[in-house]
Amino acid sequence: MVQPRGPAHSTSISSAVSAGTEVPLWVLGSTVNGASIAGQLGLPFSLASHFAPDQIDDAIAVYRDSFSTEAPTAQIETPYVMAGINVMVADTDAEAEREYTTLGQMFADLHSGQRRKLQPPVDPAGAPGLDNPMLRIKAVGAPATAVRQLEEFVERTGADELITVTYAYDPAVRERSLKLLAEHWF
Repeated sequence: MVQPRGPAHSTSISSAVSAGTEVPLWVLGSTVNGASIAGQLGLPFSLASHFAPDQIDDAIAVYRDSFSTEAPTAQIETPYVMAGINVMVADTDAEAEREYTTLGQMFADLHSGQRRKLQPPVDPAGAPGLDNPMLRIKAVGAPATAVRQLEEFVERTGADELITVTYAYDPAVRERSLKLLAEHWF
């Protein structure tokens, strides 16, 4: 519900569902437009870089440049960025690359209009979708490889927090990937 707050057309936003929970608001975006809005509103910004990598650097710069604590919606004192990254960690680089083909196939299906459940991994050499530029933000490999890629991504973006996204055909593979990540990233 939006309620007028004064003669200058300012508003407050309230939600009956979240009343009293003090859950912070975030702006999720993948472009400089969403970044600018988050900055002007003084809110944390969650960047959908794991599937929309084209404006990562510009979006983060715009967010930080436009950040203001003066807005009535401001919740934080300094800019805060959470960025998404596709992750697949396995015992070897080759195994992780093979498992990552499940995501490549999903993107190939989306682009062709085909809707299928997640597909089993295939040989990366012939896997569809892996060349999709939307999937270039990733940390895929053995633990040392994936951690290096995550560190490079954090260095590049200055992200305060990451959203890791792991698609796997076999839930046990996803669980193993997350376990390896947790053991080696921190």
